[in-house]
Amino acid sequence: MKRLGIAIIAIVLGTPISGYSAGLPWYAGADAGVSSLRPETENSPFTLDSGVSFGAGAFVGYDLSKRFSLELGYNYLGAATLSGNAGKTDIGYSALSAGALLYLYGNPSDVEERNGFAGYLRFGLSVMDNSASIPLEREDNVALLAGVGVEWPFSRQLSLRAELTSFDGDAQSARAAVIYRPRSDYRGTTVARAPQAPRAPEVRPQPKPQQSAPESTPAITTRPATPAPPAAPTQRATAPSSCIGPVAGEPSDSRGCALFSGKLRGVEFNSGTATLTPVAMQVLDRLAQNLQRYPSIAIEIQAHTESFGSEARAREIARQRTLSVARHLAGRGVSVQRMKARAFGHSQPVAEDTTIAGRRQNNRIELRVIR
Repeated sequence: MKRLGIAIIAIVLGTPISGYSAGLPWYAGADAGVSSLRPETENSPFTLDSGVSFGAGAFVGYDLSKRFSLELGYNYLGAATLSGNAGKTDIGYSALSAGALLYLYGNPSDVEERNGFAGYLRFGLSVMDNSASIPLEREDNVALLAGVGVEWPFSRQLSLRAELTSFDGDAQSARAAVIYRPRSDYRGTTVARAPQAPRAPEVRPQPKPQQSAPESTPAITTRPATPAPPAAPTQRATAPSSCIGPVAGEPSDSRGCALFSGKLRGVEFNSGTATLTPVAMQVLDRLAQNLQRYPSIAIEIQAHTESFGSEARAREIARQRTLSVARHLAGRGVSVQRMKARAFGHSQPVAEDTTIAGRRQNNRIELRVIR
């Protein structure tokens, strides 16, 4: 049993550095909390002296479907102290568990993406192991596992979890956990973008008159774009295979990658909305700082989405998202005259919409340097 526990912990510790590709539904975590241990002392010379103890553990999981996750974990639950004629002795509890999580409460889109507050039920099996200096008898060390808990993501890759769990009739725990989901597309850098659609509707940021809005946060209105002929291919400088090269006049970073052009990693929205996440705001703050360093650069903000069940809804959400990005940049001092916005909706998907990973790739913001 101890060897199995050590093996599971090794797997968990190795998970974040194993290089999962973007969007894989694997996750890993560690937990700690208080346990209530009640060994059966009837017909024995011992009495329970203390059954409250501190424990910790680790686990790996897989998001199997929209509302189901599978999980394997190892927990050291602590020790119960017994008193007898020969003095006191401790019984240590550890458990190897396997089961499923059923997410029942929360916004359906957020639950599906594991990207919002959610409540869940846990059920499965646990294999209990005891260590003590006295002989122990167990009728069966395999027991039903049951629990109830809540999960709350506080960043793009980390979530908090609180749970009450029963491992068997004499071992229960209240635990808090930190969960890591390896979503590599949440870094605040840019990568290659999809080709530009020549006839996608355009959303152009424009400032309101001076008397109706502060100069530092101009309002942004929309108007239909005039259809334009396909743009001629743009010559780009040679860059590493992990990124794209800059266009003529565009600055590059230390690796030779375009500083602005491409997909903005980390710029995401609450599911099905145009509300920027806290991490997205931080990425846009850095983008605004870079734009202020290069005042001659103008950009086109391009929004792509999943299908959302209809082309009209996808395009409308894309339009709102371009406005959210442009307004945030304008509020950080970037002139609206340097920004153009274009909403593509679901017209240029880069993956299938049938999986969480595919939808995550399709929901993206890209930049194009236009001067």
